[in-house]
Amino acid sequence: MKKRFGYFTDNGREFVITTYNLPRPWINILSNGRYGFLVSHTGGGFSWLIDCNLNRITKWYQDVFRDMDGRYLYIKDIDKNEYWSPTYKPVMKKLDYYECRHGLGYTVIKSRYRGIETEITYFVPRKESMEIWIVRLKNMSKRKRNLEIYTFLEWWLGTIYDIDRQFHGLFYDLWVKDNIMFVTKYFWTGFDGSWNRSWNYIAFLTSSLKAISFEGCREKFIGENRSIVNPETVEKGECYQTIGRGFEPVGVFKYFITLNPGEEKRFTILIGVGENEDRIKKIVKKFIDFENAFRELKEVKKFWLDLLCKTTVETPDKYVNYLVNYWYKYQTISARILSRNAYYQQAAAYGFRDQLQDTLTLLLVDYGWAKRQIIEHAKHQFSDGGVMHWWHEHNDQGMISRHSDTPLWLVFMVINYIKETGDYKFLEEIVPFYDKGEASIFTHCELAIKRVLKKFGRRGLPLFLSGDWNDGFNGVGIKGKAESSWLAEFLYLILNEFSTLCKIIGKDRKAVLYRNKAKRLRKNFNEKCWDGKWYLRGFTDENATIGSHRNKEGKIFLNAQSWAVISGIAPRYKARKAIISAEKMLDTKYGPALFLPAYKNPDEKLGYISRYAPGTKENAGIFMHAVTWMMIAECILGRANKAYKIYIKTCPAYRGLDPNRSKTEPYVVSEWIAGPDSQFFGEGWNSWLTGSAAWSLRVVLDYILGIKATYDGLKINPCIPRKWKRINVKRYFRGSIYEISINNPHRLSRGIERIIVDGKQIKGDIIPLFNDGKTHYVEVFIE
Repeated sequence: MKKRFGYFTDNGREFVITTYNLPRPWINILSNGRYGFLVSHTGGGFSWLIDCNLNRITKWYQDVFRDMDGRYLYIKDIDKNEYWSPTYKPVMKKLDYYECRHGLGYTVIKSRYRGIETEITYFVPRKESMEIWIVRLKNMSKRKRNLEIYTFLEWWLGTIYDIDRQFHGLFYDLWVKDNIMFVTKYFWTGFDGSWNRSWNYIAFLTSSLKAISFEGCREKFIGENRSIVNPETVEKGECYQTIGRGFEPVGVFKYFITLNPGEEKRFTILIGVGENEDRIKKIVKKFIDFENAFRELKEVKKFWLDLLCKTTVETPDKYVNYLVNYWYKYQTISARILSRNAYYQQAAAYGFRDQLQDTLTLLLVDYGWAKRQIIEHAKHQFSDGGVMHWWHEHNDQGMISRHSDTPLWLVFMVINYIKETGDYKFLEEIVPFYDKGEASIFTHCELAIKRVLKKFGRRGLPLFLSGDWNDGFNGVGIKGKAESSWLAEFLYLILNEFSTLCKIIGKDRKAVLYRNKAKRLRKNFNEKCWDGKWYLRGFTDENATIGSHRNKEGKIFLNAQSWAVISGIAPRYKARKAIISAEKMLDTKYGPALFLPAYKNPDEKLGYISRYAPGTKENAGIFMHAVTWMMIAECILGRANKAYKIYIKTCPAYRGLDPNRSKTEPYVVSEWIAGPDSQFFGEGWNSWLTGSAAWSLRVVLDYILGIKATYDGLKINPCIPRKWKRINVKRYFRGSIYEISINNPHRLSRGIERIIVDGKQIKGDIIPLFNDGKTHYVEVFIE
């Protein structure tokens, strides 16, 4: 990987890309939660404010093969009448040197062409709705260089659906004043769907360099029968200085720089959004200064390191260390929480079950942030226990969930929050419903459970409805009869966990009630869902089985087996048998498939799962969300080396050792990998925007390393690869830091001989609570 495509730096905080010729765009997502932008290794991508679909700032169309929409620079040597792009694209002239460093909150692209070295550092300030580029130019040649610098971007200012360029060009207004380009739009359908509303903001572009000219019209910049590869303005060096209304707007400034041999100059470029000109000028005045910009960059880097490094690991596997310490957390927070956006998919909206699971990461970095996230989701629950499936922050509008599992994720996350924080008072906090009224968090949880308990089928199992975890099963339960075995497993876990919580807070009658419901569900599940060697996935409206040895397609499903173990619903002998069956029938060179064989033809009685190409996404792809659950199940069964083997197969850093096959970034998790029934077997897709990053983090911390939060403290139960002799973990927990060393001198996988805390051996496997804000030292011995 180091020779051809790139490598992690020694501390794992950056991934260095060494060639611009990659199989797909490798990106970074830079956001402060309000303003964000996506940048590929060749400068592709776009900017947005709050919502990447309803409030896009710059133009971008998804094209994973060309990646030709972005915010670019052109550099022109006036004396030689030659121009190039320091990011390679859009001009695509071969560079003498190239390097892209994607870091935590920033990206640096460095290149050299004909003796001119260029370095562009991209980042978003912590609190402003803008992006900053710090540009460094150095003359490495022996002659004086006279250079023209051109900025280029295409303004969008609205929803992604505004694709009729000629029509939408009629609503823009662009003007230039005091070295700043301003642009707005008198039409915006993104907020409420109205055709009589203006865009609420003004976008801007400027630089610390003094512009000698500009161009606002796309047509005039590019010229006839040309493209952004060879724009007429850059070739001829002439700008028409177009302003006003009635055209497709671009952000083009022309600057002039002279560099003597060995001389270096730096300048900033600012792109952003403000409410009015005065506010914009105030922001520009601050960050146009290079020292202020550089100081802000340091603050951004510090923010991310402080946030991510509360819990860190040091294992014999450097890729585990890099991903757990930085990239799993960064991916979840940057892409899923702050942006809800990526190259392959621009979700924009908050997903009820999606961001709740992402909160598993927030719990490790910021309790307050995690709490706010849970409350925000509770606010999108209805008074009958139903929930919004997703919603946009801009207008709080979205889609009501018809999926059977969605409400339960609120309960799941509340339980995890209390185990991590010990904040039982949170259950008493009053939160409004989305429709009417308000209730305590505890009541919100009860309503979610009751909502699912009301919708059971003929076998005493919960209904599929419009889909359970697998959205693709949207045709299975449209008649309201189909039953989901996976949901039975998930509900069983929730019922038992909630029963335990009720017992702890003194609600004994409720504890017994939910425990008894769990027992009845367990009985029904094991009577109706065991297929002889594994568990069924469920039953259709027509009473047909899903995931049975009798099925020609969709014979065995991974989640039905893994969750039989995770939930504890299966007797141990059946659980083990189910996992062995899953391993035998679903494991592949690139990890376990979601199910096999794939559905080959569309089947309305199943849903759009059967409409995907075989071996892709939920149709028998290697779906990373499900893969993480399989690893958890292996650890629960004590099969450490099996879990680690799956980890190696699916870990993005290890997959990156064969980048022509894996395709996607080696530093972030992909949503899915093409399965064996696909002609593209092994290729990764939909990187960044996946809940599997948060679950991958928890796989390592909670199950492989076995350091897991409980109501009573941190439980230590490692299930590690035999070859790992020593592991060091820094774990933040309830205000204290735990420096934990796991010693494995005899190369075992599990079995704690003793635990020593601050020099004293303790009884059991739970570290006592301190809550004193101090650092405590823990020695764990596996013997």
